[in-house]
Amino acid sequence: MKNILVPMDLSEVSINALKYASDMYPTDDLHILHVQLDILEPLIPIETPEDWSAEGYYRKVVEDHIKSSLGEGFLDDRMSIHICFGTIVETIKQYALSNHSQAVVMGTKDNYDILENWLGTVSLGVVKTLGLPTYLIPRFSKFKSYKSVVIGSDDHLRDISAIRKIIDWNEAYKAELKFVHIKENEADDFREAKDALVQKIFLDQEPDFSFEIIALAPKNVSDSLLAYSHNSKSDLIVLMPDKQSFVGSLFIKSNSKEMIQKSDIPVLFIHN
Repeated sequence: MKNILVPMDLSEVSINALKYASDMYPTDDLHILHVQLDILEPLIPIETPEDWSAEGYYRKVVEDHIKSSLGEGFLDDRMSIHICFGTIVETIKQYALSNHSQAVVMGTKDNYDILENWLGTVSLGVVKTLGLPTYLIPRFSKFKSYKSVVIGSDDHLRDISAIRKIIDWNEAYKAELKFVHIKENEADDFREAKDALVQKIFLDQEPDFSFEIIALAPKNVSDSLLAYSHNSKSDLIVLMPDKQSFVGSLFIKSNSKEMIQKSDIPVLFIHN
């Protein structure tokens, strides 16, 4: 049984991510993590029973909100609520590592203010620093078994371990994999990398899924991947970002950041 981490900030997008995770992992444990900033720990209503701790109070708030949002009078036995105090990204990271989470499923906002566009998001911080498979789920996405998956193809896919991770992930779905390479320039024909990719896919045995390798004109990477994903009616986009510090990621142009901000299709980040 897997241990899946679902960060929860009580927003509609995080509730939808919980529904998505529950449908995607119907028999696995879902750890719902609510991070409360340290500075807010004392702000407990005066009518709170004296024997309630801050953790107990916030757990009750989160549980009641989830029940109300899901229209259920109880939580699924697979769901457990955990309250932590601290900075959001670092607390999610430490909880995931200490509790041996196998994956993270979290919601992404569909609107951003100027500061968030410049600094990045909690999602970006988790993606860039954690190193676990992380699904980012837009507000209105509903899980259905993946049939068509777009994979942003870059230098990571020259590495056999990266190919193996994708093939292993696809074992549960047998989805058609569409490896999409954005050309660096018009002279880039992707032929050598394409041949190497085919050889790696067939390295162990003939694959039991269909796949396609496409090269697109050199344009904005995130826009090109999104446009192709919509045109091919794909269910998921897979990216393999470089792991780095959250602070470092804020000041470097990031395709991961652009995809988080723009995509209305679920995105899975897998680290090599």
